[in-house]
Amino acid sequence: MKRSYNFKHSRIIWKIVLLLIMYCNCVVVEVSAQYSIENSFSDYSKYISEVMDISWKRSKTFVWERSTVILSQGKRGRGMGAVYSGMLQSKDGNCLILYPNMNFMLVDNKEVPWKWTGDPVLPRNQMLDDLHCALKPGMDSDTISIVWEKYVTTYIGKDTPFNADTVFVSQIPLENLYQGKYMYCTGIYACKWGRPSMIFKCFFTEEGKMNEEKYLSKFYKAVKYRRNDNWSYDNEKAQMLQYELYLKSVR
Repeated sequence: MKRSYNFKHSRIIWKIVLLLIMYCNCVVVEVSAQYSIENSFSDYSKYISEVMDISWKRSKTFVWERSTVILSQGKRGRGMGAVYSGMLQSKDGNCLILYPNMNFMLVDNKEVPWKWTGDPVLPRNQMLDDLHCALKPGMDSDTISIVWEKYVTTYIGKDTPFNADTVFVSQIPLENLYQGKYMYCTGIYACKWGRPSMIFKCFFTEEGKMNEEKYLSKFYKAVKYRRNDNWSYDNEKAQMLQYELYLKSVR
C-alpha cells in the first residue's frame, strides 16, 4: 500500500530538529564563552608550559582563584604592572600572589614577530611607573636613583630567580589596604632574552610580611624559564591547545 507524504508533519519535525540544533549550539557557545584557561591553575600552567615553555608550579599551601585584575593607585588611576588573570592565596590568608595574563606579555614586534626581546628596559620602566604611581615623585634622574636605592633590588646572573636574565624586586607602598587586609605589596619583574616577561604582584598582611622571605623563596622555585634558546611563539599551537583544554573541561 502506497503511503502519502505528509508535508505538514515533515515541516513540524524539521522545525523541532532545527530548534534542537539551535539549542545545542547556544549551549556550546554559552559554555565556550564561560570557559577560560585561567579558570584552572592546572590548565593555565599547562598552557604556559607548552606554549611559552615556562614552568609554573603551585604549592599545596596555596589556593588558585580566577580573577581578572588591573591595579591602579592615585588620582590618575594608572595601572600597577600588567593585566592579571588569577591569584594564588596562601591558606593562612597572609600572602596573595597575582599572576599575569601572559598573552598580554607578547609583543608584536616587526623585527621579531610575537616574541619579546627580553630587554630589561620594558619591565624596568613598568616598575618605575608603578613606583611613580605609588610615590608620585617627579621622576628625574636624581629621584630615580634615590627611589631605586630605597625600594628596588636587582638580581642578575646565575642565581637570578626563575632562571631569568634579570629580575627587579620592588617594594611598592600602598595608599589603601588591598582587599581590605593586605598592607604590603612587592612587585616582581622578570625578563629573559627572547622570552615573554613576567610581572607578578605579591601582597602581604602584617604577619605575612614578617615571613616574606619564606614565601618568596618558595615562589622563586615554583616559577622557571626553561633553558630553550630556540623557543618561539606558535599561535596555531596556542589556539589548538586552548581548544583541547576547553573540550576537556566540558566532558
